[in-house]
Amino acid sequence: MNFTLARVDERLAHGQIITSWTKYLGVSTIWIVDDQICKDDFMKQVLQLSAPSGIKIEIYSVQQAVDKAEQEKDSSAKVLLLFKRIQYVLDAVKQGLDIKEVNLGNLGSLAGRKSISKNVNLNPAEIEMVKELMEKGLTVYLQMLYTDSKVDIKNMI
Repeated sequence: MNFTLARVDERLAHGQIITSWTKYLGVSTIWIVDDQICKDDFMKQVLQLSAPSGIKIEIYSVQQAVDKAEQEKDSSAKVLLLFKRIQYVLDAVKQGLDIKEVNLGNLGSLAGRKSISKNVNLNPAEIEMVKELMEKGLTVYLQMLYTDSKVDIKNMI
């Protein structure tokens, strides 16, 4: 399985992802990995209908994504992984999903979150999850658009 990008973005499949990242990465498939959305038929349909021609959106629970990645480990398909929450990235990595980097794209301002950058806000629990991902050897960085420089989060939390 060729995961070209693993990104946490609360907006999921929105304009930047659909029009910018997919073209830049040359992906034909987006996996949305979310334990809640995978159970919501209405949201699944909304997200799948947002895909332009030539892009397929598949929605999985964490466990389903891990299992599918294992089943298709020899596939050459380019896949963009989207997560709404850092927790799901950590859960997937703990269950064996093979990713090396995580892009934090957009996490909005909510009660209890502090601003890390213009578009990324984290609460103490999310900061601990990011630290755990880094302890597991993943690079965690901020990057809104592919034209922006990657900013390592190490010195920001």
